[in-house]
Amino acid sequence: MLKNIPLLYILLICLCWLISCKIDRSDYNAMMHQLPTELDLTDVCFVNNDTGFVSAGGLFTNGIVLRTNNGGVSWDTVMLNNQGVNSISYRNQFLTISESGSKLHTSSDLTNWSLNYVNQGWWGWHNHVRLNDNRVYLVGGENFGRGTIHVKDPNHNYTILKDTFEHELRDIELTSERTLFAVGYGLIMKSTDEGNSWIISNIQGDFFRGVDFPSSNTGYVVGEYGSVYKTTNRGNSWSQCRAGNSIFADQSKLLRDIAFLDENKGFIVGTGNQVFKTEDGGKTWMEVLNLDGYADFYSLSIYNNKAYLAGNKGQLLVLDLNP
Repeated sequence: MLKNIPLLYILLICLCWLISCKIDRSDYNAMMHQLPTELDLTDVCFVNNDTGFVSAGGLFTNGIVLRTNNGGVSWDTVMLNNQGVNSISYRNQFLTISESGSKLHTSSDLTNWSLNYVNQGWWGWHNHVRLNDNRVYLVGGENFGRGTIHVKDPNHNYTILKDTFEHELRDIELTSERTLFAVGYGLIMKSTDEGNSWIISNIQGDFFRGVDFPSSNTGYVVGEYGSVYKTTNRGNSWSQCRAGNSIFADQSKLLRDIAFLDENKGFIVGTGNQVFKTEDGGKTWMEVLNLDGYADFYSLSIYNNKAYLAGNKGQLLVLDLNP
């Protein structure tokens, strides 16, 4: 009977079946929260089940830091800034906030704040990380051009330029082995001496926006054009586990961040309401469909079986990851 069916028709049926297998989708319980700001949210950090912080603002806007003490039900203002706040972290009982230009704020009690400046100039910081010895590393750069790393030593009241690179840097991560990873425009870099020297991988071809290590051995990076790379040997080598899109793809839908609950289960988010998940260590990715509302997502944080997605115009989407 099949010989009576044109071969092209059979091929089309097979192609459609293959495509449908690749667009399997998964649902989560989701709730969109409108925070008391119209600024774009840039980062989310939770200290415990109840207390969390959100930063907001851009390169050409004011900035704000919001706090919740009831798990995200309500938010109040902790800090107002003249410049956008691009990243926020909590380590060693210090809350650290970096602005887009040249200011770094630190507090251990959320009442008294220390303010540190770079000695000279204005810098386009994008993200930061606090080391176990309380040094703070900040990565940045501008317009796909020169990338920078600054460091704030706890023994000094100023921040200095530590290193420069050919391309813009966007994210930095500290693993449990006291190893640093930084990513940016065509760059995945590793430091085994806490930032004194860097090894650049041979991976190219995407603007890497986020890096996450759920364990000291296994880590992932995501590029804004869709590619995801994975390492299982502490960053000594990387393999692609999600192919990227063409640079001529829809520019309104670009990936922005990545975070994992464990070595196998993780998420990537982006503009145009994009949320994808994997449960098999990046072998397959499924779109999360039943989102509450619509947003451009810029940052992702996972804490206590909840995923917090920082969106534009003060929107924070919370996904319940409990089965």
